[in-house]
Amino acid sequence: MSVRIFHRLNFTIPKLSQYKALYSTPIQARSAHTITHVSPPSTRNIHPIYAPSIQFTSAPRIRLLQTHYKSYLTEVTPPKPRSRPRKPSSNIDAINPKMKKFLSVVGVTMIGSTIALILYSGRPFESDRENKYKDLGFFAAWYKRLRARFEDLLQFFMEPPSDKLLQDKDTLPNFPPLTLVINLEETLIHSTWDRQHGWRFAKRPGLDYFLAYMANLYELVIWTAQPTYTAEPLLLKLDPLGMAPFKLTRDQTRYVDGKHVKDLSKLNRDLSKVIIMDSDPDAYSLQPENAIYVPPWNGDPKDTFLIDIIPFLEYFILFDVQDVLPIIKMFQNEKNLPQAFAEWEKNWKEQSRLEWEKAKQPKKGLASWAFTLGGGHVQHEVTPVYQAVDLRRKYMRDEFNSHYKNIKEQAPQFQKMIQEEQKQFEQMHFKQLKDSKMTVWELITQGPPPPPVQPSDFGSSPPPQQNLASEQKTA
Repeated sequence: MSVRIFHRLNFTIPKLSQYKALYSTPIQARSAHTITHVSPPSTRNIHPIYAPSIQFTSAPRIRLLQTHYKSYLTEVTPPKPRSRPRKPSSNIDAINPKMKKFLSVVGVTMIGSTIALILYSGRPFESDRENKYKDLGFFAAWYKRLRARFEDLLQFFMEPPSDKLLQDKDTLPNFPPLTLVINLEETLIHSTWDRQHGWRFAKRPGLDYFLAYMANLYELVIWTAQPTYTAEPLLLKLDPLGMAPFKLTRDQTRYVDGKHVKDLSKLNRDLSKVIIMDSDPDAYSLQPENAIYVPPWNGDPKDTFLIDIIPFLEYFILFDVQDVLPIIKMFQNEKNLPQAFAEWEKNWKEQSRLEWEKAKQPKKGLASWAFTLGGGHVQHEVTPVYQAVDLRRKYMRDEFNSHYKNIKEQAPQFQKMIQEEQKQFEQMHFKQLKDSKMTVWELITQGPPPPPVQPSDFGSSPPPQQNLASEQKTA
């Protein structure tokens, strides 16, 4: 039994008219694949659910019918209009065409300038540095020069701004001969952060007494690896009286292997007279022989390290040590340095006492007979060395304690003076900036105007202090 389905398909799917010759051929209906159809609709706006469902044995014909049937439904049911304007696919589509053109010109200019700068950076040097590139080929020499200039640029950001971070010792009168460099974070303070309070800082127990006492024995320097804009306000609150006359920040460190290292050779001081106390071994990796490792402080209120380390630091002053390196090396591997030094000092005192008692015994034999003929048995009382050290240490501490008491009583007055001088400095600096009218070209060619003379130590001169080390020498 053969039927022709062309007349029904031609009504339901109009786009099949161009394929009339293809579909006018008879199709044999089979039991497994029957032809099912419905009565033709009265209008063309037929709902898709009433469309005829036709199954054929020929797969290409089925795919072709499905394609045209979809297009037919699109014509019958047009898409609904959008209630909202269509969003651009990206931010670039929303840019004005003129702005697009401008950005394209800027991008091409930047790329061209970058290429030109790279090519120009490989130009020959005008100094003697060009001599080591003469024997190389053109491309190799250009690459070496480019790399050398790039390394010079990195050194500008990785090295301290100056080879003399501190003033010359000759220009600083009445300063102790030894320099003590102290780290800030985890050595003197501990910082914490939470959502409720933000950043909070705690001072290590005994910090105020330690700074005030060491300021009379050493040239005190606080050196932190924090940026200047965060370190300066913290240091002002930590040391409002200026016990440490020098403060250094991250800007004065060296950037080595991704770490900020404190190079003591840039301090403009003799390294045999410099001691650094730090909780980070990487910070003093360039001069480990000058370092005293300080256990990091995690906020324990019972910590006593700053007080326990004072006798060890007093030793260099009591014995007028000219080279600190051998003494530091002797205790550098000790896990508990204050305890190790206390044991060493106890043994030294005992040994000194035995030597003094042995030397004090009366002489016998020919030496005693010659001493008698020479003037009798007159003996002068001499204080033993170990007792002299204890007396001198006691005198130093008593003098400082009385002086420290006066400092604490007069601290509010000194702080008020510091704030007034700092305010005057800020006003003077602002006035100078306001009066100095410079064009951009003058700023580039001549540089910024010179800053006003800043008062010492963050806008104030430190309170009058007694140099106990020099007093002990005269005593």
